Amino acid sequence: MESLYGSRTLTAKERIIIKLVAEGLKNKEIAHKVGLQFDSLRNSLRVIFDKTGMGNRLELALWAKSMKRILCNLGVFALLCASAFGQAKPKATVNAAIAPPSVSLSWTASAGNPPANIYNVYRGTAVGSLSVIGSSATTSFTDNSVAFGTVYYYAVTGVNTATCPSGMTCESAQSTEVSATIPGNPVPAPPTGLTVGTITATNVPLQWNAPAWVVPGYSLTGYGIYNCSEATCPGPPLIGSTTATNYSALPNKERPYYLIRATYVNPKGKTVDSADSNIVKAQAN
Repeated sequence: MESLYGSRTLTAKERIIIKLVAEGLKNKEIAHKVGLQFDSLRNSLRVIFDKTGMGNRLELALWAKSMKRILCNLGVFALLCASAFGQAKPKATVNAAIAPPSVSLSWTASAGNPPANIYNVYRGTAVGSLSVIGSSATTSFTDNSVAFGTVYYYAVTGVNTATCPSGMTCESAQSTEVSATIPGNPVPAPPTGLTVGTITATNVPLQWNAPAWVVPGYSLTGYGIYNCSEATCPGPPLIGSTTATNYSALPNKERPYYLIRATYVNPKGKTVDSADSNIVKAQAN
């Protein structure tokens, strides 16, 4: 297919170079992205200048930006138009209450031409200093490698691997950044799966599972057993403790609801309780 310059058709690689010049990348960065040696890139730029009639990088960048909408609408320079994703902003949700901390990201699909079929996720702890931590074929990603007490910055790029020429990188500019703050004082995980066995006149057998995850630096030292008169258990009193995952409580008609809290020692040597387990009713018929 001829370009707007008659028979002087730009190759796919030359179109990508134009796109990267327009985005402000330096020659060394462009050479790395398109898989060329530095001198070979300079030669390619001379060919591009000749084909387009531009005299230097600045003229080429200004021309590319001014012509982009026209060329994209004509279906020419498809790779120059690839992924307008840079206008989007991912949404970050921090999950750090009672589980290993994580950040859930979601974003709008790229509407570029050609569209992105993979998204690269970038992360850093300083604005503008991000590196790739993973990729996704969908418009969501969960980062499970975060630490408490840290602020993270994220951006996403759209990547076309379906029609990108072999040996080249067809990746959009980064989206605007979004931040996610992981709190510094996590709530330790509670016990799970509290159940009550067969109740007798002298025994309410309780059993539960140990917390599935312990905050790094915290030590699990045991469990506190609580009971209360209401199903929501507001301000329950402590009725016993154990280091096992079972306990025999005495029946109590006035306070038939039970819950368990795990007891931890944090890195500062302070004893802290977890959130509540599920609540069970233990009352003989």
